Amino acid sequence: MLPKKLEFFINDPHYFRAHRQHVIERLAEYFDITINMPNDGATVSSVPIRDLQLTAHRLAFGTDILTIVWIFLRLLVTRPDIVYAVTAKTCVMTGFAIRALRLLSFGTIDPVAVFTFPGLGRGLKPLKPSIWQFLVIFLVRLALKNEAYRFTFETKEDCDALGKILGLDLRSSLVAAGTGLDLNRFWVSDRPREGRVNVLFAGRLLKSKGIFEFVSTAERFASQSANICFTACGWASQTSDCLTPSEIEELRCNDSINFLGMVNDMPALLATTDIVFLPTVYPEGIPRILIEGAAMENVLITYEFGGSRVLIEHGKTGFFLNRDLTVDEIIQSVIDADDRGRKIGQAARARVVSLSMDIKSVQSQFVQYFAKL
Repeated sequence: MLPKKLEFFINDPHYFRAHRQHVIERLAEYFDITINMPNDGATVSSVPIRDLQLTAHRLAFGTDILTIVWIFLRLLVTRPDIVYAVTAKTCVMTGFAIRALRLLSFGTIDPVAVFTFPGLGRGLKPLKPSIWQFLVIFLVRLALKNEAYRFTFETKEDCDALGKILGLDLRSSLVAAGTGLDLNRFWVSDRPREGRVNVLFAGRLLKSKGIFEFVSTAERFASQSANICFTACGWASQTSDCLTPSEIEELRCNDSINFLGMVNDMPALLATTDIVFLPTVYPEGIPRILIEGAAMENVLITYEFGGSRVLIEHGKTGFFLNRDLTVDEIIQSVIDADDRGRKIGQAARARVVSLSMDIKSVQSQFVQYFAKL
């Protein structure tokens, strides 16, 4: 018996490599999969990749309509058993393509549809209501409101929120905490101590990720203590929220921080880090750097949201901002009491293990979920 045919769509090759490639390659042991995504030449996979120029972020109606047509034509030609899309924008465009496919084929082509929302994004969870939000919600409902569709999330909060938006009962959805981490790589048995506290920001260089708050904190400590080092690493992305080239250059020239740019060996960097400080308000699932930092026994400091609540119990496995202590007080407490930071880091690592965030557990959850389709 031939394996079921699965067409996979994603609009961000960097996100695919960091978060989804291992899941797709595991699913490829059971399904005949083709990956459809922008091919930037950096992805090496045993699964065939078809170059499809899916736009990455904000709505661009002309380009997006053309992309929907491309997805529709791809599905019309391949007639897959399963269609799987990841990231909010890809899900919406793929949803429209499937709707058109079913309509124009008079229901003769009717693939099972699975959509993964790593987070709901600024369109569905903006900082404040706007006409833009109402438009996005309208399009999401039009594309994805179908009781036959299947969904996966990183947090129950996102699952409940999208279910409310769509007016659907999504309790049968897969909620997998995180995207899978190799806990053998992200592990330090004997953390070196340099006599100073190292604080790290890592991620996309978005204003909503809190990079400016990180820098201002570093500048305050620069005039107070030589016992601390602030390091930032990350990369630019094509969104209006991203730092401009001139702002990134200012980071490089700022004496209060050590700016590394893009870093590939995160375990090595986190092995010499004491605190991961991510003052993010970006509406996402569970930020990978928080999982990585916890796995490496770092102290986590971030704002409270659905994804951070999965990992952090305030004062025990990390700290929430805007609680009883300021960020300066939290950092100073780690400087003053090294043993406290060590105990919190160990508890954070234990939390990651208890939540089955390791790569094999996440892969197994997806294999079991797709096996039932």
